[in-house]
Amino acid sequence: MMEVDDAYMDVDCSYGDMDAVSIDVVMHVDTLLVAEINVKNHLAFDKADARSKSSRPSTPSDDQINDSNLKVPSKRRKSTHEPSIGHASATPLSTMDLDGKQRLPVPRTPTKLARYWNVTTPRKTPRKNGAMYDLREREISARKVRDAQFMQEMFTIAAKEQRERNMAKATNLSPFVVLATFQSERWYLAKTSLGLAPDAAEQSPAVVSDDKVQESVPSSSQATANNTDMSNRGKCSVGYFVNWGIYGRKFPPSLIPTQDLTHILYSFANIKTDTGEVILSDTWADQEIHYPGDSWNDEGKNLYGNFKAIYKLKKENRHLKVLLSIGGWSYSASFHPVVVNPALRSKFVASAIRLLEDNGLDGLDLDYEFPQNDEQARGYVELLRELRRALDSHAQRKGANYRFLLTIAAPCGPDNYQKLHVREMDQQLDHWNMMAYDFSGSWDPVANHQANIFGGPTSVSQCINWYISQGVARDKIIMGVPLYGRSFMNTDGPGKPFQGIGPGSWEQGVYDYRALPLPGHYMFNDPHAVASWSYDYAQKEMVSFDSEEVGRWKGEYIRNEGLGGSMFWELSGDKGSPREGMEGGHGKEAQPGRSLVAVVKETMGGLDRSPNWLSYEGSQYENMRQGMP
Repeated sequence: MMEVDDAYMDVDCSYGDMDAVSIDVVMHVDTLLVAEINVKNHLAFDKADARSKSSRPSTPSDDQINDSNLKVPSKRRKSTHEPSIGHASATPLSTMDLDGKQRLPVPRTPTKLARYWNVTTPRKTPRKNGAMYDLREREISARKVRDAQFMQEMFTIAAKEQRERNMAKATNLSPFVVLATFQSERWYLAKTSLGLAPDAAEQSPAVVSDDKVQESVPSSSQATANNTDMSNRGKCSVGYFVNWGIYGRKFPPSLIPTQDLTHILYSFANIKTDTGEVILSDTWADQEIHYPGDSWNDEGKNLYGNFKAIYKLKKENRHLKVLLSIGGWSYSASFHPVVVNPALRSKFVASAIRLLEDNGLDGLDLDYEFPQNDEQARGYVELLRELRRALDSHAQRKGANYRFLLTIAAPCGPDNYQKLHVREMDQQLDHWNMMAYDFSGSWDPVANHQANIFGGPTSVSQCINWYISQGVARDKIIMGVPLYGRSFMNTDGPGKPFQGIGPGSWEQGVYDYRALPLPGHYMFNDPHAVASWSYDYAQKEMVSFDSEEVGRWKGEYIRNEGLGGSMFWELSGDKGSPREGMEGGHGKEAQPGRSLVAVVKETMGGLDRSPNWLSYEGSQYENMRQGMP
């Protein structure tokens, strides 16, 4: 009989061919048992037609049975009631009443389910006279109940289509985005329902079983259905390093996990609104603080601070690149008058290039949150175009055969990204760092997941598929992962109302990942949304954050979707490094666990090893011109 290890599933989700999506479920039972299930999206099955003899597949030939691929094609007649997947008037498999309740014509027995889906299990059986004939078995044994459950799950999944359609109407998303998001979630859930995944790793302090949430945790190979090869340069692992992290958080450059990163986004530089000049926000931290090993007796004008320390990391780790991130939430308002004024943009560009050369950087990152109108959005395009041209000219003047990088922090909220002129922006950019978090927080009426891949009003898959629909290459999309959690007080959990937020680690309502889960909290996983949270039953506090399990799932999602890599906000919130001298207290005490940056890196694939740039002969600092001897 069938064992779990005997089953495997090949999934082909092609967005180009939108007529059908085929699942081949192949199982070995005794010497030969092959079943192929062809499932079409947006099908409206006619029960009478499905049960009629004319809809049953014809007997396969000996050549088909003996085929080395062990696959018997279904001969079921296509009903005239089965529109193609892209048909505008296609009736969904499920129906929704006005009260929102699901009405599904689901057969109630495994046998009828098999007949309903025309599942055939051809087996050659000898007759009494020794002749061979093909016997179509209509009974599914107890060991095949797993397949019946899969079929029933397909009905349930189809009901999600209606919710995706409603979401598209609310957010004006294109049909491609809705289809891609729906298909990605559909196959993720379908593979989970087959039970092909090993048991999930144990969590700390405890994992609470929940029939609706904890029913089946997918393995890392099940996070998506689209397998797109990446370029040979490998994945990007991008981490924000904040200059204020050296203070209370006690996170100096020496604690940066260079072995797990390819890019550092040094945050943040500010902008003078009257002139457009880009300026450092904390020159003492950026250029002046002396770290162990720095001399106080050097002659001439020399660079110290975080930039010197990070440049030394670049010398020791030639794959590590550093970009100056300009803006951020606090300084983004300064972009508004600059992007629409050519003279201010010119000063912005010149001063940014000057900071790059002076401080030994590999590129620039813009964190503009967010253009408020079309004039600002078009000015954003022009600023990027002028920066790209200036970076290329700078490399040419230096005689450097090197491409200095230009990236942005990209919004994941529909209200913000739909204002952008993505195609024009994409021509200038090397990466799009997706801010795939903050989907829920203190501003919402109910507690919810803050960084879910599927489901909800906003999701990672919806955002990424929208950018892809606008022409952005998959390997230019860097998916953001939060190194923090958001708190909701006096709530019963996701989707429930809340009142107030917890004290947080450094700001109210926000806890560092290194301090999670909080003492007394129990962990929950939602494999359908690809999200996790902790809950304190006594305090009725929920904290939405990415656990190690979710980190693994997201790493596999990045790899299998062919995305460019991962991005983390921000590095001081991660686990794995001691914080000598940091104050303790609620929300600050480190909890057991691994670095989330390392977990995602290990599952998404090999890292980009292309070299950084070390020659800055035009710097105003003598030790930088000499390469920090």
